[in-house]
Amino acid sequence: MVGRAVAVVGALGALAAAAHADPARLDQARRAVEAVRYDDAQRLLVAALRAGDNGPAALAEIYQLSARTAIVQGHAELAEQYYRRWLAIAPGAALLDDASPKLRAPFTA
Repeated sequence: MVGRAVAVVGALGALAAAAHADPARLDQARRAVEAVRYDDAQRLLVAALRAGDNGPAALAEIYQLSARTAIVQGHAELAEQYYRRWLAIAPGAALLDDASPKLRAPFTA
């Protein structure tokens, strides 16, 4: 009985750790986008997605930043896919009013 209780507590601890994932990759990706280092941002965003430990808000931001990165790198179709995923997670999401037409076109598509 004690062994089972220890296993349950361990499993709950693992779930709690996953729910509160370290946002370091997303923070680094955000800084890379702000610094106009889109190649670095793309790498970091892919790593964040692969980690699989993001909550809905973080995942939505990853898709939004991934779309922006794809657009800047000339991949409009990929950007549309990322925007679709962003909207699936956050249906009310919208670009800022002053967003570039280059960002807006794939979003509205």
